[in-house]
Amino acid sequence: MQIEFSLFIQTHEKLGMLLHPYLISGSGKHYYTIHDRLSVEKSHSYRDMLAPHQEEIISLTENYSDRSLARRFTKGEATARTYLDKLTDHYIAQFVRPYIEKQMNQCLELVRRHMVPVFLRETKNVVYKEDFICIAQEPAEVVFNFIKLKDETRYYQNISHLGQSMHLTGTGGIILTDSPCWLLLNRTLYHFKQKVDGRKLSIFFNKEFITVPPVHEKRYYSTFVKKCIRDFPVLAQGFPVRHQQPEKHPMLTLEMDLEGLPSLFLQFKYGNQILKSRQGQIKIVRFSQEEGTYAFDFFYRDLNWETETVSFLESLGLKNVYENTFQIDSEVSPHRVVNWLNEHSATLKERNFLLSQEIENIIYFTDQMEMVMRAEEKNDWFEVYAMARFGNDFEIPVVQLRKHLLEGIREYRLPDGRIAVLPESWFADFSDLLTFGQREKDMIRVRRWHGSLLSALSISGFDGGKRLTEAGDLPPDTAPPDPPDGLLAQLRSYQLEGFRWLDHLRRKHLGGCLADDMGLGKTLQALTLLLNYIGKTTKSIAAAPPAQGGQLDLFNPVAEQSGAGKPSLIIMPASLIHNWQAEIRKFIPHIGYLTYTGSQRHELLPQVQYAHLVLTTYGTIRNDFDALSKFDFGYIILDESQVIKNPASKTARVIFRLKSEHRVTLSGTPIENSLSDLWSQMHFLNPGLLGEHAFFKRFFATPIQKHDDRAKQEKLQQLIRPFILRRTKREVEKELPELSQEYIYCEMTPQQEQVYQQEKTRIRNFILDNIEKQGPAKSAIIVLRALTRLRQMASHPVLTDKEYQAGSGKFDEVVRNIETLIAEGHKVLVFSSFVKHLRIFTDYFDTQKIGYSLLTGSTRDRAAAIRSFEEEEQQRNIFFISLKAGGTGLNLTSAEYVFLLDPWWNPQAELQAISRAHRIGQTHPVMAYRFITVGTVEEKIMLLQQKKSKLADIFINTNNPLKEMNVDNIRELIS
Repeated sequence: MQIEFSLFIQTHEKLGMLLHPYLISGSGKHYYTIHDRLSVEKSHSYRDMLAPHQEEIISLTENYSDRSLARRFTKGEATARTYLDKLTDHYIAQFVRPYIEKQMNQCLELVRRHMVPVFLRETKNVVYKEDFICIAQEPAEVVFNFIKLKDETRYYQNISHLGQSMHLTGTGGIILTDSPCWLLLNRTLYHFKQKVDGRKLSIFFNKEFITVPPVHEKRYYSTFVKKCIRDFPVLAQGFPVRHQQPEKHPMLTLEMDLEGLPSLFLQFKYGNQILKSRQGQIKIVRFSQEEGTYAFDFFYRDLNWETETVSFLESLGLKNVYENTFQIDSEVSPHRVVNWLNEHSATLKERNFLLSQEIENIIYFTDQMEMVMRAEEKNDWFEVYAMARFGNDFEIPVVQLRKHLLEGIREYRLPDGRIAVLPESWFADFSDLLTFGQREKDMIRVRRWHGSLLSALSISGFDGGKRLTEAGDLPPDTAPPDPPDGLLAQLRSYQLEGFRWLDHLRRKHLGGCLADDMGLGKTLQALTLLLNYIGKTTKSIAAAPPAQGGQLDLFNPVAEQSGAGKPSLIIMPASLIHNWQAEIRKFIPHIGYLTYTGSQRHELLPQVQYAHLVLTTYGTIRNDFDALSKFDFGYIILDESQVIKNPASKTARVIFRLKSEHRVTLSGTPIENSLSDLWSQMHFLNPGLLGEHAFFKRFFATPIQKHDDRAKQEKLQQLIRPFILRRTKREVEKELPELSQEYIYCEMTPQQEQVYQQEKTRIRNFILDNIEKQGPAKSAIIVLRALTRLRQMASHPVLTDKEYQAGSGKFDEVVRNIETLIAEGHKVLVFSSFVKHLRIFTDYFDTQKIGYSLLTGSTRDRAAAIRSFEEEEQQRNIFFISLKAGGTGLNLTSAEYVFLLDPWWNPQAELQAISRAHRIGQTHPVMAYRFITVGTVEEKIMLLQQKKSKLADIFINTNNPLKEMNVDNIRELIS
């Protein structure tokens, strides 16, 4: 005998119709025998035969057993019987029945989903098969029927299921649950797709229709009937109900939201009906009276279209911040919103958007704006014609917008009174063009070296600005120049590129800065350029080198060496003279040169005009400007051009006034401390490129250095990019040996730490007291001196106290490492900022009778010091060098190790020191070690070095942390 799980619909004496779970078995052809009524407790005995959904049904029905209801509603204070006896009909309807129906609704969903048998039980021990209830799987609909008669209106409801209409009156229908409604009708259990109230449906079980008298009809039709047409299927007789398909448009309104922020308010217009975005009913109904009766027109909202419209707006950068309100995701301002409308005006029109504004006292121009440009290239300038086009309404020359674009005024009043918000891109594109260009009527004249300002603009049929930045800008029948004949060097690929870049600028009559890292051969590239220039501008070149290895003097007339070409002047620090002489002799020995230095230099002055190359120093130029300013040079080349970084210095001022056809600067560090360094060198190369110095500081330096203005950074880079060529070691690393850098941390000796801490405490109190009295700016020199004293003590206290007799942890560590390297046969460069520090080591190695070389600012014969290290390997494996004396102009590739004894603010100085050994030609890996005394100001300086390189990364060099330090930085250093 098979036992089945089923549900019985039964009438409770107090609570109405309920569902109860049973186990039944088929005892005969026409009936089932009840096997057991199930509860949670009994279900344990049948666990093996019950499915999970059946157990869930049992649990749900258990929730409204008499005992469970008594526990729930009396907190266990009464028995089930006592509880039921006290229940009133009102309490049951208000509280108990809603709870029961919530459980029953969940049961009925499980019944429908799993096809659980349901019976309407009327006897005690058996149920008949004709008591079986069919569960409708598809939802039914309630249909509202309205019949308009002359003297009254009749209203009734019926239901429709799978196209079959069923009346309710006299059918004996039973409402199992009110909301949502489950209706038992003709042995079938129905659920509904709409939200149906079972109590209102049950009215028509016993009443055929409801009558509405004429006096109430207008209100009845305009409210109840309209709502029914909106929410339910309706059958109407005696009045029209028409389905419309109106034209639809999305609407955007520019207005201020409740928080006063500019926003775009989205609505949808269907015919004459305006609806909020994604809100309200899907079916829109309009009530009207016509020809003595009532009429209804309705349409369905296109929700897919509305959703697609919202997604479309979001794809254009709008953010749906609240219901129908949209804002610009990146910025909330009226200007940004108006520009968004300008930018997307054409696209919005294609999508049939309607635009409106509701901002008090102003009407913005929201149509499309564009800038139409053309340019013509002349000999030394470009002529630019730019026209601002406002839709199809107005065309205005950009020069008429000059005040707005230069002063950052976004709002421009058009001739018809509307306000156009000028796009931000116009300010970026044209403010500098208007600043550096010259206005002539409706045209802007741009000097050739400002051509890079045009390269970013979309100018039809014009690429002059772009070509300015390309070294390959040659006539169609001209190939890039090869290295000139007579050059005794095989240029590497990047060196050939550098030569061609410089020659490209020569042909354009523009100056350039070669800013390669140290050791990449800037001198060789410059000599290649000069040799090429000499070959193009002189009638003849001496076939054999003159006396003294190319050096011209009073006994070697220059007039016999050259033709009619102009001399080229190379200006450098005095320490680099011998290096340039050696490079000339090595790479272009057949070119005579004149070294215009020394006490007898005035006797060489008559020969300057006949020389190919004239070597001199910055100090000589400063002193002999009156004499040298009379010459018209072919090239003026500044080596280590950062020397003229201060435009107010006499050196810079006299160099600016020298006359030449072409100009080049060489510097691995065009910027050492501030952007003014860059201005000075750019002004030498291309006067006017960055404006006057006061303008440059106001327009570029201050916004960039004080406010980190990224837009100004990018604009400055755009201006200078065509005139600076920089390659780092990393970019050409395949042609360089490996370089590794490490820190060696040194512990102070006990005596050293004691005196250091005492001095640090004294200095800290002194500095903070001074800052409090005078402020950080006036205390800068005091801070610098105090920090220098702490640095010296961190290296060795004897640097500040000659009476100090104890040791130094760093000294011991450096000596140990040097002695290890010497024993292994290596060479080492030892750099320090303090000559006194180097002397401590030289004194020590003197006592040890270990040979070394020494180079400081007081060394008279630099070349001899260098030779003693480079050529006498077995005797001089140590080269002590002060950073100031050896930071530039040295080539010491025989060294494999570099020691940096005392860190300072500017890491570029240390990188220059490392570059003495890590240069082209090095065949061994270079190891650089920085010695840091733990727990001292050195360690904190090291952290500052790592943090303070932003200006260098942006503008090809390094920065000056001390200039930017505040009180907190100082406290941190001396803490």
